[in-house]
Amino acid sequence: MENKIVSLAIHRETKANIMRDLLENNGIKVFLKEIQSDTLSFSVGIFEKDIAKALEIIEDNRLFNYSNKEIAKIDDGRKRILVPVDFSNDSLKACRFAFSVAKSIGAKVKILHVFDRVYPVQIPFIGMTQEDKEKNEDLLTKSRKKILDLCNSIDKEISEGILPSINFSYALREGDARGEIDVFIDEYQPSLVVMGTRGVGAGSKSSDYIGSSVTADIIETTNVPIIAIPYSSYINDVKDIKHLVFLVNNLSQELTFDNLVHLLNLNNPFKVTVVHLNIAGESIIWGESEIQSQRDIIQRQYPGRNIESKLVETTGVIEGIDDLLKDIKADMIALNTKERNIWGLIFKPSTSRKIISQINTSIMILRN
Repeated sequence: MENKIVSLAIHRETKANIMRDLLENNGIKVFLKEIQSDTLSFSVGIFEKDIAKALEIIEDNRLFNYSNKEIAKIDDGRKRILVPVDFSNDSLKACRFAFSVAKSIGAKVKILHVFDRVYPVQIPFIGMTQEDKEKNEDLLTKSRKKILDLCNSIDKEISEGILPSINFSYALREGDARGEIDVFIDEYQPSLVVMGTRGVGAGSKSSDYIGSSVTADIIETTNVPIIAIPYSSYINDVKDIKHLVFLVNNLSQELTFDNLVHLLNLNNPFKVTVVHLNIAGESIIWGESEIQSQRDIIQRQYPGRNIESKLVETTGVIEGIDDLLKDIKADMIALNTKERNIWGLIFKPSTSRKIISQINTSIMILRN
């Protein structure tokens, strides 16, 4: 077993060499293997017995931090997709969807897992029992094994043609999930974050950290576009998006819609329903002419598309979305949250938790 070679990451040649040099300078034997794909990529392999040490070295060195100008210079220019995972079925579904988007837009994927110890490593072991020390080490060992098992499963699905062959790597971080995901977003600077959620009626375990609350907090704090995919959603591939609901709250949002199409490379003949929610008691109330103008703007951008418009009278945001989804079948809902207006009100953690946990439709949150 100790001589078994496992894949640590798939990178373009320059980054693969940087990872190899770092590990070999720390006494770890590295095997680079060229991958047959549409790009010149290399699998970075190591002996299975070295996996714990290798991950610790990578974590300590914050390898490929894109806030580092030198790292940015050697980057291949591809878009980056971040997928935080907790190894539940929800996050695995998000991971597979992220791979399909990466294939569609020529991006690469980073899989991130954050684990929390009994005591952080920065705190001295004063007063810490032997049992707590063992729990700390056990959590670290289990986290490393789980992320390795996940990536081995991904390698297997790539070799079997289930998943596309794309550049991917993974990272482990210790600490609070919300804070560490935010920090990692700043470091990695992804074009898109894909997160799995429990969905309606789904249970969660205390060891899972990516639920509606964490996803809601990340939506609130980051300026990166985010896709939240419930496990119960039938969306597994970007090609599965046949009907997109685009929620609008400002006039002339064609730029936002254009960003959405390009970010996902939506070339299939999907249907678009442009929707505005008229919420009782709100100052912004639209009529048919306003919503029709939004439809016309997008129709001019994308002639030949099946684009409709719809006004929804509702007493609240959640009620309005729920009524809308009863009336039409949508594969994904997209909206923009640039300003602290109605959508700023929606995506406060308290409200967004309810939306994400109560709706079984994938949601894409855009930024201008």
